[in-house]
Amino acid sequence: MKQRVLIFISVFALALSCFCTAAPAEKTPVPDVTARNVYMINTNTGAVAYEKNSDEVIYPASLTKLVTMLVAADMVTDYNEIVTVTDECYDDLVVGSSNINLKDGEMMTVDDLMYAIAISSANEAANALALHLCGDISEFVDKMNDKAAQLGTKNTNFVNTHGLHDENHYTTASDMALIASAAFSNETVKKYITTASHEISATNKTDEPRTLVTTNSLIRRNSDQYYRYCRGGKTGSTTPAGYNLISLAEKNDVGFILVAMHVVRESGGTNTVFSDSRKLYDWAFQNYKSAKIASDSDIITEVEVELSAKGDHLILLPQKNVYSVIPVDLDETTLERKIETQEKIFAPVAAGDELGSVTFSKDGVTYAKIPLVAGVDIKRSTVLYYLHLIEQFFSNIWVRIVCAALGVLIIIYIIIMISNNRRRRRKRLRKRIRF
Repeated sequence: MKQRVLIFISVFALALSCFCTAAPAEKTPVPDVTARNVYMINTNTGAVAYEKNSDEVIYPASLTKLVTMLVAADMVTDYNEIVTVTDECYDDLVVGSSNINLKDGEMMTVDDLMYAIAISSANEAANALALHLCGDISEFVDKMNDKAAQLGTKNTNFVNTHGLHDENHYTTASDMALIASAAFSNETVKKYITTASHEISATNKTDEPRTLVTTNSLIRRNSDQYYRYCRGGKTGSTTPAGYNLISLAEKNDVGFILVAMHVVRESGGTNTVFSDSRKLYDWAFQNYKSAKIASDSDIITEVEVELSAKGDHLILLPQKNVYSVIPVDLDETTLERKIETQEKIFAPVAAGDELGSVTFSKDGVTYAKIPLVAGVDIKRSTVLYYLHLIEQFFSNIWVRIVCAALGVLIIIYIIIMISNNRRRRRKRLRKRIRF
């Protein structure tokens, strides 16, 4: 009796465990946010986690400066190079816009100007750098538009380096996500936009150093909006554009880039772009997980091997364990596999040789792509190898042409020989007839 009870309990526990693990977790609903335009991507896979009015044409304000820094990073070779500021850097600015009060004739390194652009969103610093690198702001802006186009943007146009309002200076949240991805992937630009504070030493025009403090409250530790998973970002704000923020957050090897734009800017109103971003990040980290979707011991496919001494099939395995970030309600075992292998595989093959790839995807989203490698060694048959070489030799087009030509010459030679033999026989016959 006791044994039957134990068996029943064991079977019940096993069934319960299967039931509990079979059903994936459900996603929690997206929180309400005040940002009118949102685009959020998972940095591990590039999958869109959330979007809202992401293709609406809007104004980027100082988010523009991400492109300014990307273009500068393409052009600068020495960040300690000295820039001499001129009053021309204030020509298209308005009184009271973001600045660090650069003075005519002031000398500053490119490095410090980049920090001023990233941390303090200094408009005149952006212009000063553009003038230094191109000699002309409009020429630099052309490079900005070229850069944006290279990154794949479709509805973006810049007319200045800083983002102060202009009807012809526009973008979309989805386009800004492409720009943000490039900025965070560029180690130089990333250094500047992930720094919370920086001190610029006294210059030839200032007696005291300047202390720059980030306008991104998510990475400012003394802010009530500080978010410990945020790594960096860039703010932007004008009355027509509203409050805007691009940021990157990472937690337990899961990362997201978030573009939150057009939080309405009202006189005396609260800037909720930071709280919006915190809520969306918390939601994303709850709704996405890192999962093992294949093991390096999983047999993905079998392929034929030519010239093999023993056996003509070979198993292919993932090069390594495959991990990806997927939605919590997605069962990793349901991912579709697209397998690509070399057209022909010839022995010898060593275990670990790369012979193809496998892509794991679902509903058009690619979650991982990894090389496929040989699972075992395959030796080559010497006889089959030399037969293959002979076949290869005679399959060469020039060899075929030469052989065909030789064949024609041999046939012609045989015809000539037959013809000559006939003539000789005729001559001998004539001689016999005479005698």
